[in-house]
Amino acid sequence: MKNSNKSTILLPTVAAWFTSAAYTVSPIDLIPDIVPVLGQLDDLFGIFVVGLFTIYAVWRYKTR
Repeated sequence: MKNSNKSTILLPTVAAWFTSAAYTVSPIDLIPDIVPVLGQLDDLFGIFVVGLFTIYAVWRYKTR
């Protein structure tokens, strides 16, 4: 039977989502939101990367 310690996947994933949410609403950005399209794209890119990290973390947890 597998080890059912879910904190190995939960803690890093939740921390990544909170960090991504904080970056998205933060007024300090890599590219300012005043720039018409690129300002919003860097926020979306951050959310996309965290989504990929979540998918990878779940896959890695299931294949252990």
